[in-house]
Amino acid sequence: MIRLRAKIHCPIIKFNKMKYSLIVALLISYGHILSQDTDLYPYFDGKNWGLSDGQDIEVIIKKSDSISPKTVQLPEKKKAFKSFNQKNVSLVNARGELLVSNYEDYAAFNGYRLTKNIVICHKNDYVGVYDLDKKKEVIPTKYKDITDTYAKDQLFFKIKDHNQGVGLINDQYEVIVTPDKKWRNIYITEIKEEGTTKNIIELSDQNYQTTYLSINGKKRKTPVIESNEDSFSEIVFEEVTEMEESVVGGALSCKHDDELIKTTEGTYQIKSCKRLEDINIPKGYNILSLINPQKNLTTNFAYITAQNKTGVYYIKNSSVLIEPQFDTIQRIEDSNFYVSAVNKKYGLEFFTVDYNGKLKYKTITTPTFSKIKKYNESYNTFIVSLPNGSKGYLTAGENKKLYLPKSIKSVYDISY
Repeated sequence: MIRLRAKIHCPIIKFNKMKYSLIVALLISYGHILSQDTDLYPYFDGKNWGLSDGQDIEVIIKKSDSISPKTVQLPEKKKAFKSFNQKNVSLVNARGELLVSNYEDYAAFNGYRLTKNIVICHKNDYVGVYDLDKKKEVIPTKYKDITDTYAKDQLFFKIKDHNQGVGLINDQYEVIVTPDKKWRNIYITEIKEEGTTKNIIELSDQNYQTTYLSINGKKRKTPVIESNEDSFSEIVFEEVTEMEESVVGGALSCKHDDELIKTTEGTYQIKSCKRLEDINIPKGYNILSLINPQKNLTTNFAYITAQNKTGVYYIKNSSVLIEPQFDTIQRIEDSNFYVSAVNKKYGLEFFTVDYNGKLKYKTITTPTFSKIKKYNESYNTFIVSLPNGSKGYLTAGENKKLYLPKSIKSVYDISY
């Protein structure tokens, strides 16, 4: 069962005609929001999972154990969300409407030219293709791998079976090259023949010998390439890999002897501009330890304490960056984010020194949450929990945003 709830506030209009016009306009506007590329994240209200834009949109999804924030991209910039219920995984759209279920996982195709509303479906370590418009499996879930490729705008699927044999399926879901281990690779090649530009299929075997097929899969003669250099080009099946974002903080260049520092992350040799005991800090503060030491590298920050509270000292400028005000403050591994704690409530701080030596610092949120955990699929995204059992996603980029409905955020006086 899927329940959609939206809270839209509007002034009272005395004239009936105007009131009806306004209601219609609001309904059209709300429908438009959900049908477009609305930025939605999963949330949990303590009982049910749903989707929220962090404002008025609340899409409640019943019978779901969890929802993944990692969406499956569909044509026309639409997205689908994975809803988990034990071993069964479903896809739902931004309205919470069920698109497909009874598979173990789903994935999007890589091609930006894809116009068919299809997804890769997984079951028992095999994959197939499910058509969301036709509401049926159009390529059986019996292959080890399926990738999309294009000859101009015509879609093809390169398939690999459990014996590592490669084959080809066209956009009508017809097998035009049966998977066979004797083929090393398959290419779709554009040629100019008798004054006409056409696509043909090249099958390269293990001995690098080539067999040519017409685009419908029928065997044909070896093409004669005309002299025009622009008449021959290959469309190759490409594998797309995503580059992970890497973040490296700045460091100080020093010539002093290394000093051995013990931290919760291990024991490191640190090159500090001054030895730990020689760093001059204002009276009343004590240095607890250096922050984020890296083996044989320098560091810019140190934890400081005063009156049993913890803060941060900026070594380069000899200044207190964060006044001691927290019970604890700890760096999130492999990041420049730090979880602060006061009375078992947790907040988030960010600070680093960039490649140009410029300090970057901001408080993402004061201690408010019962738990903060880094979401590993995105550097700037965190899973946060509230005392009432609800939880959502906090994005901490240039514009921070907590993806919980207003009805939940208002209880804790959260405005972002």
